[in-house]
Amino acid sequence: MIIDLVDKLVDRVIQLLTYRKQMRAALLETYVTPVFAEFEQVHSAYLESFSRYRDLIRLTQEPNWIQSLRATLEKDNLFSANCRSKVVRLAEAEDNDTLGPFVKGICEYLMGARLVDPLGKKIHPLHAQRWRQSLFRTLGEIAEENWQLVIDPDGARPPLSLEEIGDELEQLRGRYPIDARTVTNQDALKRACALGALDAIVMEMQSQYDQVCQAYVELRGSLSK
Repeated sequence: MIIDLVDKLVDRVIQLLTYRKQMRAALLETYVTPVFAEFEQVHSAYLESFSRYRDLIRLTQEPNWIQSLRATLEKDNLFSANCRSKVVRLAEAEDNDTLGPFVKGICEYLMGARLVDPLGKKIHPLHAQRWRQSLFRTLGEIAEENWQLVIDPDGARPPLSLEEIGDELEQLRGRYPIDARTVTNQDALKRACALGALDAIVMEMQSQYDQVCQAYVELRGSLSK
């Protein structure tokens, strides 16, 4: 009698474990993998757009290139809002604590940590995108020659002296040489600052992308068990 009861209990446990494994596999196949695929497409599109911005900064002969680039950023942000919205809404579709780091990583990649709550539930994907918003703001500071904010856009450093600012700008000029035969020295400096800001943003973008990839790999591992 006891043996029969134990056998039935073991069978129930096996059925429960099998069911949970099937549910995890279904979640991985129907939700996690498609969301990550959409996210990778968005990331590739951002890299392509920032490559275009870089070429524009280096090669354009337009004297008002900063205004032109800012207009391009606004247009690209507007016309890619549907892609951001799709990824965010897909990521939010499953209410599951296991998915928390994965969903949070995607939302922070798209919009920035300051624009979402800890679980990424309050998000407005139609608003300015994190990476473009940052470049747009810095371009404005470059146009106004607010060098302190160009060098330190996050305001993390104490105020720099004029000599320190000069040294920082000279380093940027050396790191991003612009042919001064086609532009003025001041314009060459502004382009160097814009290239430095763009590269810093792309590095941060790639770092955030890596965090999402890590969360995805860990999630796949947990759902595959």
